[in-house]
Amino acid sequence: MAQVPPRHGGNLQQAALRLGCAPEQVLDFSASLVPFAPPAAVRRSLRQALALQVYPDRSYSALRQAIALRHQVPADAVLPGNGAAELFTWAARDAAALGL
Repeated sequence: MAQVPPRHGGNLQQAALRLGCAPEQVLDFSASLVPFAPPAAVRRSLRQALALQVYPDRSYSALRQAIALRHQVPADAVLPGNGAAELFTWAARDAAALGL
């Protein structure tokens, strides 16, 4: 039995060509793509972030404090990470170090 390689979506140009329309007319739900522009506040924040010339605070003090205030928990209970995979890796590493 021949195996068909997996196909990932997100190729708007190819889909539009096949459908005979402009890429802007295609809503692609085959991948995690957002079909609209970010809100103005997000665009402003991104422009400001592009001006960064130094690394941010490695302990994420301001972020941890803001999240803690919002959720009414202690700041030391907040652990920012770069996605769930990183946080799971840290949890597994810490558990292994404790012999769990």
